[in-house]
Formats: sequence, structure tokens, C-alpha cells
Amino acid sequence: MTIFNIGTIEFARGKYAKAMAAFQSTMKMQKAVFGVDSALIGVASHSIGEVAERLNDMNQAMKSYQIALEIDQITLGKNHPQVGHLLHKMGRIQYRHLRNYREAEKLCNVALSVYRSSRFQEKDLFIRDLLRDMANIKALKQFA
Repeated sequence: MTIFNIGTIEFARGKYAKAMAAFQSTMKMQKAVFGVDSALIGVASHSIGEVAERLNDMNQAMKSYQIALEIDQITLGKNHPQVGHLLHKMGRIQYRHLRNYREAEKLCNVALSVYRSSRFQEKDLFIRDLLRDMANIKALKQFA
């Protein structure tokens, strides 16, 4: 936990290489102790994805978010807001950075379904942000 906390501090300070090393070290230790499906692995993987995004390594970010997503779906349930959040982040990377508009649209549609099943309303920031991204995806698909 201490190493994870150091990673969080380094991330906040903008020291992404140090944060990445701390989160990767944390995940390695957690896998050895708790196994690969632990909720803690999901948190560490999500953190690695955040750092990878800041380092502009979108492929690594997607891989890390996918691991976090799979674990969160098991540990929290498929309709948990955190699952929707990860799906939305992955959709955003697909359209903004990887230019894969079909995959982005798919991920965002599932995220919207999760958010709505979590009883978020259209006025909630999560949904407004997602709907804005979905409109951007729709517009960009016309030019692709």
C-alpha cells in the first residue's frame, strides 16, 4: 500500500515515470499475494492506465483499462458506475487518439447504458460529458 501511495503522490507531482514504476511494482506484489482477479489489481491497473495516458501511450492505457474493466465487472458488477467510467475513458481514447470511431461508439453506448442503469440523470456531469463525446464521435465518423 505504501508503494501505491508513493505512486499516487508522484502522479500528482507530474513525475509519471516514477508513478508508473510504483504502480507496476505494486501490481506485481499484489498479484503474488492476492491473485490476478483481486479488486486491488483492478485499482493498480486503472492507475497504470492513467499514467500511460499522461505519457501518451494510448495502447498501454487501453490494455490497463481493459484489465481494470474485467476485474471491476467481476468485483463490482457490470452495472456499477466505475464500469461505466472505464468504458467511457476507453471510448474517449478510441476516438481522440486511436481514431477508431466504431469502437469508440460501441464503448460509449455501453457506458451510457451502465450510467442510466445506475440511475444517473441527463443533467449529471457523467452523462453530459459522455453525450458530448458521443456527439463528437458521430460527427467525426462522417469525415472518416
